[in-house]
Amino acid sequence: MKKKSVVVLSMVLVFSLITGCGAKEEATTAAEVTTEVVTEAEEEEVVETTEADASGSDAEWKYGEYTYTGDDMIENAITFFICDELAKGYETANVGLPVVIEVSRDESDPNDIKVWGEFEYYTYNLVGDTLETQAGGSYPGCMHIKKTDAGIGYTVDHFDPVDDGSNFDSSAKEIFGERYDAFMEVYSNDKLKNDKRKEFIEEYVSSHSVPATKYQDYGWDPVELNVSAGNNETE
Repeated sequence: MKKKSVVVLSMVLVFSLITGCGAKEEATTAAEVTTEVVTEAEEEEVVETTEADASGSDAEWKYGEYTYTGDDMIENAITFFICDELAKGYETANVGLPVVIEVSRDESDPNDIKVWGEFEYYTYNLVGDTLETQAGGSYPGCMHIKKTDAGIGYTVDHFDPVDDGSNFDSSAKEIFGERYDAFMEVYSNDKLKNDKRKEFIEEYVSSHSVPATKYQDYGWDPVELNVSAGNNETE
């Protein structure tokens, strides 16, 4: 899958690659146990160091991966695809969240349901009460969706992305066809895209009881979230 328009929003990322939403579980190494005499002062120092290391570790992240909570099973399939496929190549962060802005949908063929839209993916680290954006990407195009083999639910069969660079406009016209103007209205509407992104973040923070009250892109002011920190209820 060709990754499109990935924008790195943090200056330093030192984690491993992820393949879906949320943080990848870290490996645990065994350490050799030795016996030695430790003074009380040294013991306090060791404890303090251990606590400091733990507080800055991904091991403290316990809020879980993104899961769709709505009742639109087609959108559920899209969010899963974004987190599972489009997320490949991103470096590990505390959580990765999708954004789905639908332009048009055609369900006339149950074996090839088409959803045209602006699809995005962002990764975040929780720092204090702020979800700090680490990286993100925009993937406009058409999702081709079908029933699962078991006949329960839906899955994305394949994705037709709009090309980058000089081929963007021509490929967008080819993929969106008569929906091209509607797509460009969405694609050029920063307020709509920011509002939809905020909506997905708030849904995740609320449903997972994440103690975040804002999110922040690198170099920009933080954006307040309309949720009660750590609660499942919106304000």
